[in-house]
Amino acid sequence: MAKGKLRCGYTTGTCAAIAAKAAVKMLLEKNDVIREQIITPNKTKVSVEIFDIDYSDTFVSCAVKKDAGDDPDVTNGIMIYAKAEFIDFDSEKEMQDIKIVIDGGIGVGRVTKLGLSQAIGEAAINPVPKKMIYDEVKNVIEEYNSKYSQAINGIKITIYVPKGEEIAKKTFNPRLGIVGGISILGTSGIVEPMSEKALLESIEVEMKVVKASGVKNLIITPGNYGEDFIKNTMNFDLSNSVKCSNFVGDTIDLAVDMGFESILLVGHMGKLVKLAAGIMNTHSHQADGRMEIFTAHSALYNAPVEVLKSLMDCITTDETVNIIKDYDFYDDVRKSIMKRIDYHIKQRVRNEVLIGAVLFSNKWGLFGKTDMADERVTAQWEEYFKEKGFYVARTNARSGKGVKGTQAIVMDACKEKLERDRKRGIKNRPIRAMIAGIPNVGKSTFINSLVGKACTKTGNKPGVTKGKQWIKLNKNIELLDTPGILWPKFEDQQVGLRLALIGSIRDEILNQDEMAIELIEYLKNHYQGILADRYQVDENEDKVKILEQIALNRNCKMKGNELDYEKASKIVLEEFRNGKLGKISLETPEEGTKEA
Repeated sequence: MAKGKLRCGYTTGTCAAIAAKAAVKMLLEKNDVIREQIITPNKTKVSVEIFDIDYSDTFVSCAVKKDAGDDPDVTNGIMIYAKAEFIDFDSEKEMQDIKIVIDGGIGVGRVTKLGLSQAIGEAAINPVPKKMIYDEVKNVIEEYNSKYSQAINGIKITIYVPKGEEIAKKTFNPRLGIVGGISILGTSGIVEPMSEKALLESIEVEMKVVKASGVKNLIITPGNYGEDFIKNTMNFDLSNSVKCSNFVGDTIDLAVDMGFESILLVGHMGKLVKLAAGIMNTHSHQADGRMEIFTAHSALYNAPVEVLKSLMDCITTDETVNIIKDYDFYDDVRKSIMKRIDYHIKQRVRNEVLIGAVLFSNKWGLFGKTDMADERVTAQWEEYFKEKGFYVARTNARSGKGVKGTQAIVMDACKEKLERDRKRGIKNRPIRAMIAGIPNVGKSTFINSLVGKACTKTGNKPGVTKGKQWIKLNKNIELLDTPGILWPKFEDQQVGLRLALIGSIRDEILNQDEMAIELIEYLKNHYQGILADRYQVDENEDKVKILEQIALNRNCKMKGNELDYEKASKIVLEEFRNGKLGKISLETPEEGTKEA
């Protein structure tokens, strides 16, 4: 184990911002700055020594030495310079506000390809570092103007790195089309240690703390982008999450070994799309394959050759989406990629725990997620209800996908009523809608996701919602949450069985052995291979014999070495409900209408 906590460093963006701040101070005050500090975007105070000061009446330049901490960063120890000089204005209009021009000099790369955050020809200074430089320089100018009643209106900052071009050859910049130097980077301003052994040890320690707090369902994300998405979009508690950096596979292994019941991967598609090719270490130096993945899956759905060529020339996944998002095959490509991700992550956990993934883009939003229901059957039900004249919204309340779109569907369904109200002189009266359904299907979770906050109590057992409650969604819609509703009696036993299998009827009043046996029979007939793969049983045997084999293979025994069929039945039912058996739907439109 590593001794003590790993030392963090600071980014090239932080170095550039501090150097720029010091250079501007010296340009204005004409006094040397020996040490300077800033507050980084993640609220960390960084104070460093200033090197190699050079100035005249019109400019000042100085340097900050990059310190990567315990991270094996190729930029560690290099000097990052900032040159500050006054700007000559061409017009009085320009002089009305402070003008700050930020550019790159020697050793800072130039962008030559589309798809990055900078336009072609611009210096490779990312948006967050650029804002850091701008804010620090502006604050210094404003303080100086206020202190001396001056009117300094503009300054140009040039960031340069004398050894940048040489160092850039050891980075990913040449492949990204960034030529002539390194990029000025950093979203938090701080470099967290990335040495493999030490980082994995720190991840393990963090996971142990989370596990000790009672968390059973773990969220794993590569970094800050994922955390922001979890917090702001998914409304999940970050105390259930750990950051894995690029070590996705190793972190999954640790989670399985620690006994977490489920794992949810949440990350930017630029990293996690690599999982579709079985790449479990997402660092660019280990493997890439992002463009190959998009190209291959687009080819599966007959994308034109010119599109495939364009995809292979892309440098970011945002760019690939931009190319194919308006084609009919886009949704098929997304689903196909997510299906492969689902396959590889389940292989990684050996189907021992429930695992899923959510991929997003800062530019395009949610890209895709793995699912528990059989997508083919879900699509059949959607078409069936549309043909019957119903308004249909396919949603996932947990991930939030499709939830917001239900508002528009409600308004569309009620447009005739709204028109009648308008003619009668009734205005601004909200639509009142009831959320109704069988127990334990996620009604309250759906409402919470739609509203954007936890306004109803949720749980994984039927009967959590005890009474009716009105929830105001907005000025146009009010929702009535109701307890789960069941028929007083089932004419068809199959209907009751399916409701029992998904947990809509309390397990305490049911015979779980019989339920497990019927589920085994259904899986034999509709999802061949699942039982054999999960439990190493012979699916040619009858359903009772298969349950017996499961009891043997899972060591379900009582005193006297007798098989414990009840325990084996509980295992089968729980693993079905938790999604460990894969994506399964218990009823198709054809079966449902035939029985009705």
